[in-house]
This record gives sequence, C-alpha cells and structure tokens, in this order.
Amino acid sequence: KDERPRTVAAYTPDEVAAIVAQISPDQALTWRAWVALTLAAATGRRQRAVLGLFDRDVDLDAGQITWRAATDKS
Repeated sequence: KDERPRTVAAYTPDEVAAIVAQISPDQALTWRAWVALTLAAATGRRQRAVLGLFDRDVDLDAGQITWRAATDKS
C-alpha cells in the first residue's frame, strides 16, 4: 500500500471571510450555506458534524449547540 502522507487543505481566515462575504443569511438560496460555513469557521467542526445538526441540537436562548458524538471528530 502506498504510504503517502495525507495533507488536509485548510482555508486561511481571509479566505473564509471572502467566501462568507459572497453569500447572505438574508437570501432564501444562501442562508443555509452561510450558517454552515459560519458554524464551521467559528467552531472548527467538520462538515459532517455541522450538516448533521438538528434543530433540537441548537438552543438559541442558551446560546448552546449540542454536538453529537456520532458525527463529531473534533
């Protein structure tokens, strides 16, 4: 088996800001992407963890998100 090191590409903070600036939480077609990207950038969580959230996992009043172990590797 080929033992090449795996490199993970990561966006710089400036790149993330540029991507998020192109979408809007106020538009019907882009608000979900805005939320997902903002959550991933702010928390460092992986795509699967962010996309696996349910409404019951987010408590807006308490400002808390419950990350489930099944989708979270952070």
